[in-house]
Amino acid sequence: MRLSSVSRIKWLTIGLILAAFVALVVPPPHHRETRSESCHLCGNRRIIVRDYRWWKLSSEHTEAVVQFPIADDHEHNWWQYGSSYVSFQKKSASSQAARYRDGRMTWTP
Repeated sequence: MRLSSVSRIKWLTIGLILAAFVALVVPPPHHRETRSESCHLCGNRRIIVRDYRWWKLSSEHTEAVVQFPIADDHEHNWWQYGSSYVSFQKKSASSQAARYRDGRMTWTP
């Protein structure tokens, strides 16, 4: 008794379906994440940029957006008000309604 064999076209179709599934479900190996943060106590803001290569963190750096003078004993109370994600598959961004935790868009000393 002979088992029915699967034709080449069926194997190709199965392979294409699996490849499409992997491309849609598995996160891309290279992507960039950014976080925008602010301190409502002193008004300072920063952006943290993280680059990933092969799903591992390859670099991280912090950029100051706005810098106000602070007291020596000040401890920042960072609050994330925005973020973004960029890869070859998708781009997304999100933002809070306010730039500072206390509901303001601007900070005045």
